[in-house]
Amino acid sequence: MSLKVESAACDMGAVLTANTVPLIVFTLAGGVVGDRFSRRLVLFVSHLGAAVTQAAVAFLLLSGNYDLRSLILLEALNGTTAAFTNPALRGIVPDLVPPRPGFNVVSSRPAPG
Repeated sequence: MSLKVESAACDMGAVLTANTVPLIVFTLAGGVVGDRFSRRLVLFVSHLGAAVTQAAVAFLLLSGNYDLRSLILLEALNGTTAAFTNPALRGIVPDLVPPRPGFNVVSSRPAPG
């Protein structure tokens, strides 16, 4: 019984690592893409990719026809899409919110003059 639990923990660790490593590796590239291209387009494509990979994982898990390699591959793709989503999402806020003249963000008080 403990061997089965240890194997499940190792499998879960492998899947989480497969998601995290591409996120770390490709975040810089995601920031460059988010700065060079339309952030709206980058978010649309990355969210579409995330939806496809997550739907595939859900289908595999619910159907019971999955193996560890397919989950690792799909989670690696999902981590890659997250690497492009995060920088574009943080960079789009200044595009959406108009600047308030005379407002100091640090002190949250109107700037003098």
